[in-house]
Amino acid sequence: MNEPVCYFEKPGKSNTEEVFQIVKKYVLAHHMNEIVLASTTGQTALLAANFFHDLGIKIIAVGVDTFGWCQSEEIKNELRKKQILAVPCVHYFEQDTANALRSFSQGTKVTFEIAETAMENNLLSDTSRIIAIGGTGFGSDTALVLRSNGKQNPKFDVIQILCMPETKQLDEKDRKNVF
Repeated sequence: MNEPVCYFEKPGKSNTEEVFQIVKKYVLAHHMNEIVLASTTGQTALLAANFFHDLGIKIIAVGVDTFGWCQSEEIKNELRKKQILAVPCVHYFEQDTANALRSFSQGTKVTFEIAETAMENNLLSDTSRIIAIGGTGFGSDTALVLRSNGKQNPKFDVIQILCMPETKQLDEKDRKNVF
């Protein structure tokens, strides 16, 4: 496990493709077959489906309803066609815990929320090693490898940080494009 952590200069959706490339490399090296990712509108999940289509990766998309669970019927149909499991996020942290995780990155907080949601919905086939992908606003900028403490206690430990942004906040211009 001597893979270096990739640090992005800025958070946000501009890092999505590179996050997917880093995850793909890890998945191939460690023979993993599922990922959990945040995708409120479904767009990030569809990008992931196209990116990982040749690997047979099971994609679990968890919509974080900060922006509203806003998948159109067209997107929902596309997700079904691509066999992407999509569920709304049901697990949110108390403010102190959320802020502690945000000190690493917004995407770090999101990865824990979506992993716990996937676990609580019994969507994970292997809880010993999970790749969770989150982001700041829309798109992806953080990928973690997590290990579950078991289905009876859906909490996770970080095994490895694959990538995350150095800067924790979107700049003003990018913030206007998110909200």
